[in-house]
Amino acid sequence: MQLDRPYRVEHIDLSAPLADPETWIGYFTIPHLLVLWWKALPLGQLYTDEQPLPVSQAGWERLLWSCAWPAVAHRAGWPIEHANLVEMPQRMKNWLETFTHHSKATTTGPAPSVSLVVCTSGNRLEALRECLRSIRELQPAPDELVMVNNAPGPLHLPEEAIPELRWIHEARRGLDYARNAGWKASSSDIILYVDDDVQVHPGLVGAVKQAFLEHPEIHALTGLVLPARLDTLAQRIFEAHWSFQRGFFPQIYTGGLLDREGKRLFPVWELGAGACMAFRRQVLQGSGGFDQRLDAGAAGCNGDSELWYRLLVQDYAIRYEPAAVVFHHHRATLPELHRQIFYYLRGFTSALCISYRQFRRPADRQQLTRVLPAYYFQRFRKAVRHRFQHAYLTWGDELRGFLAGWLYIFQHGHKPPYPGPDAPIGLPPAAPSPLVSVIITCYQQGQYLPDAIQSVLDQTYPHVECLVVSDGSTDDTEAVVKHFPAVRYVYQANAGLAAARNTGIVHARGEWLIFLDADDWLYPSAIETQLRHAAAHPEAAIITGHHDKTSAEGRLLQNWEPTDVPADPETALLRGNYIGMHAAVCYRRDVFRYLRFDRTLQAAEDYDLYLRAARLFVIHSHLERIAAYRLHTQNMSKRVGWMLEQVLHVLSRHYSRWPDLQQKSSYRHGEKIWKTYYAQELLRRLKFRTLYGNYRLSPAEWALCARQIPGPLLRWLLSKGKEKWKNMKSHLATLIPSYSRPAGWSTSWTARYIPPRGRVKWGDLRQTRPFSARFGFDRGRPVDRYYIEQFLEQHRKYIRGCVLEIGDNSYTRQFGGTCVIRSEVLHVREGLPGVTVVGDLCRGVPLPDQSLDCIILTQTLHLIEQPERAIAECHRLLKPGGSLLLTVPGISPIDHDEWKESWQGSFTAVSLRRLLRGSFCEENIRLYTYGNVLAATAFLYGLADDELTAEEKDDHDPHFPVIIAACAIQSS
Repeated sequence: MQLDRPYRVEHIDLSAPLADPETWIGYFTIPHLLVLWWKALPLGQLYTDEQPLPVSQAGWERLLWSCAWPAVAHRAGWPIEHANLVEMPQRMKNWLETFTHHSKATTTGPAPSVSLVVCTSGNRLEALRECLRSIRELQPAPDELVMVNNAPGPLHLPEEAIPELRWIHEARRGLDYARNAGWKASSSDIILYVDDDVQVHPGLVGAVKQAFLEHPEIHALTGLVLPARLDTLAQRIFEAHWSFQRGFFPQIYTGGLLDREGKRLFPVWELGAGACMAFRRQVLQGSGGFDQRLDAGAAGCNGDSELWYRLLVQDYAIRYEPAAVVFHHHRATLPELHRQIFYYLRGFTSALCISYRQFRRPADRQQLTRVLPAYYFQRFRKAVRHRFQHAYLTWGDELRGFLAGWLYIFQHGHKPPYPGPDAPIGLPPAAPSPLVSVIITCYQQGQYLPDAIQSVLDQTYPHVECLVVSDGSTDDTEAVVKHFPAVRYVYQANAGLAAARNTGIVHARGEWLIFLDADDWLYPSAIETQLRHAAAHPEAAIITGHHDKTSAEGRLLQNWEPTDVPADPETALLRGNYIGMHAAVCYRRDVFRYLRFDRTLQAAEDYDLYLRAARLFVIHSHLERIAAYRLHTQNMSKRVGWMLEQVLHVLSRHYSRWPDLQQKSSYRHGEKIWKTYYAQELLRRLKFRTLYGNYRLSPAEWALCARQIPGPLLRWLLSKGKEKWKNMKSHLATLIPSYSRPAGWSTSWTARYIPPRGRVKWGDLRQTRPFSARFGFDRGRPVDRYYIEQFLEQHRKYIRGCVLEIGDNSYTRQFGGTCVIRSEVLHVREGLPGVTVVGDLCRGVPLPDQSLDCIILTQTLHLIEQPERAIAECHRLLKPGGSLLLTVPGISPIDHDEWKESWQGSFTAVSLRRLLRGSFCEENIRLYTYGNVLAATAFLYGLADDELTAEEKDDHDPHFPVIIAACAIQSS
């Protein structure tokens, strides 16, 4: 485009006969912008002063069709670079006829309703009149027409009155205030915005409806903005360098674009212009709408781009649709252009600051602090060389706008960005017996995936769909899924957990959704329990339960009983994540029409969604256990300092979005609770290093513990110091010759020091209550588990073939591995996870005689009233040569929870041998005792096994047995 001459804008319909030679020759004598159409579909444009003059009517026709060829080829799926200039026109005509007819014929289902919203500040009345005239010509007309008056006083346009037009007055000055008032006052499915300085194409509403109907996966839409006039220099400069026009190819943009851009700033303004854009109503409700800080009390810009950025972050799909056309009246004078560019750059800088605060993408920071300053410096040098003409005419306005954006966000960044929700969103009633989709996300955890899948397939509720989403895994994830024909598999390039969950939402078919990590599992009645609570609370869109924590092998670590549920879930979430485990949450699918996971979050994306959902929906929480959370060295949550940073970022961002939350619970209060929680978690990792992979604290994590929990940290440090001193003193004792030792020293080097009467230092043990009432599970691995697993490790060779275990098969999997052909799990109750045989060792197990190669019976015999019958039943079930691996408690506390009523007593080596002799031959019985007086004392007090040294645990004294174990072999 040449800027020194005016252009006429003309429109040519290629479906009609082309103009005669005199007409098209006239196009070349005066510069024209020719916009090419096929009926209501724009196909391309042509600046006539950039093309040689055709010498014939056929040449003129080929020129027009060659300009339309890229758009048609793109829609038809033809290679754009291979065009036969002779056959091209007729081929395109045939395809366009078919395409137009096919689009009308194949449109099925009810079209979504559309509200057309026009926001005006009353400063362009002539342009507004032209806009209203064009709206009267819309075919079809919008279902609702809303005009938002953002002027200081009322507007009177009686000559342009439209009967169905509804006026809304928004007293707060600012375009985004007006836009938010418009969608909140509308009631249609789709909210279509046009500016007050555009003329709309008659087919605009039809094109928008068609796009949302044909592409139900899209959530927002932008349209083609063409210039209405190019008469003045200001209009031509704007069209040449700041044009709203984004081409004639339809495109769909998703959050994956952010990943492909990598460290570069994503040009979100390339998606389209706010002069013509549409959104699903649920998207505006879920996102909060337009950010009102961007134009508080002043002419604003980039509210549209900032919202598109937020939608892309949540993996919403945005379509650029050239068939939705408006004609924009560019500013006619240079002073107006200078003012417009200033506001553009001020809004751009403010929006970039807001986006960085929310999402912390390094590209945004680099753009603000490095790229843009360097760009304007280079642009200044070029502007001087070109004497600030044409493209560089607005350089000063751009720089002023960039600098003003920093000041603007500093002044207005503390203001509420979005209008608050009016009331919880009510969803339509759920169907009876709905399909439930369980979405399992997996990244490099194929070794745990079979347990997760099997837990879904074993659900007592019948209507379940299992979907595995691989987030770029390079292990055997796909091969594992192939062993389960009923499971659907979806692969995506590695983009993070949030993106994988969003992908699962797109592919899931269920009315209720559950998200399960590959290393966790659901209990068999989990879905049935969730749906039972959902039926009892039909107003709830989200149901949350509780969970257990297990070791990597599946052994229960925590057996805690929650006592209450929060009356106000949002306030409870501001003070901590009381939900804890994501698999314990069941969502209505409709929730994800309003919300998605934030793909910029590397962690705490579930907590972020809980906080946002609590603003919009009713959440019902209950106390029943739904799932098991597996603790292992690869857990994301093991990086405690990093997790705290992520959680506090999510919490502070939520408070910045909704400042009114300070009235419920202050941010400082929530921050303190989170810091204390993670400081305690760090201290727990110090105490139980073996359980957490010998976790080491960074300097920042040490400082966090010192600030938040100085007392417990100091006590732990002192206890570790005492322990090291005792170990050092004990070691020195072995170096002192026997003739020079004091009388109080024992002759046994293992016994160390025996204090005289009255000189015993009880220290922390001088109390009448144990440290743990749960055998030490809440401190780590109990002492008796150390001995049980030591015994099973020594007898690993017997765990093979068909193996029966009580309660669960964690030891079978841990010690049997690939030697186990079939694993059976016995329990007296049905409906528990992984149970394959329901029965009682005293009353008979429903398995045939001599059907088992091994029975693992750990810590069970003391709970049975007639243990001799249980031993006899085990003898019946074992094949010749089969083995019974048995452990019973020696010196032990009695359970405080469910087993206290069944606890019959402890055993000795003599009593256990006599019991086994009743069924097994004497020569086939081998007994072992584990423990000593120190280990027994530690177990009674509830210490964890890693609070003793290996030497202290492995010095076995048969007079103080903590565990008595036996290996009994069935006679051949």
